[in-house]
Amino acid sequence: PPHPAIVRLVLKATVVNLEIKKPAGKWDKVASQSYSKITADPDTGMPEGLDLGKISGLSLLMQDNKDRMVFAKFSGKKLGPRAAEGELRMSAIQRIDAGPRLSEALIYEGRVYTSGFVAEEKAGGSIFDQTVDVLNQIDAMLARAGSDKSRILKANIWLADISTFDEMNRAWEAWVIPNEGPVRATVEAKLADPSYGVEIMIEAAQGKA
Repeated sequence: PPHPAIVRLVLKATVVNLEIKKPAGKWDKVASQSYSKITADPDTGMPEGLDLGKISGLSLLMQDNKDRMVFAKFSGKKLGPRAAEGELRMSAIQRIDAGPRLSEALIYEGRVYTSGFVAEEKAGGSIFDQTVDVLNQIDAMLARAGSDKSRILKANIWLADISTFDEMNRAWEAWVIPNEGPVRATVEAKLADPSYGVEIMIEAAQGKA
């Protein structure tokens, strides 16, 4: 389950301190910014110039009123326009088939990220057969992650020999949903084993058509 953390904004005159406390921990200041006047970025709603990079997924929205108070939003949950402190839940990373070196896939904030898949049953075979093998594995992994090929956002493809591009595409085009394909890049690269001719890595949104 996600680990709860308390996030608070401490306002002192024109200085905003962003602090976080994890369970059984102390308050740690992770960002601070001084302002001549506290204002919000017109595009993001964040206090201008405040570096929030150390807290992944957290966004701050500024309410520019006479009290100069701010409120936080995390995963769509508002804490209230006057709240300067509240309990948030950091999104957990769900790992699928995690090993000492890598995970076969990750799920984070509604997105599925896979490792690169290479042929299993068809390793050493034609690039068409290897690609079909890989795409079948991707289908199975997306199903486990609560997604499917209609939800793929991005594909990275590596070919050991770029001259097999058309052969790979024959398998890809028979598999991908016409006119609903993801963004994609294909490059030539030396793969981990000479029997591998193609490797594919996918990023997808959760949910099914």
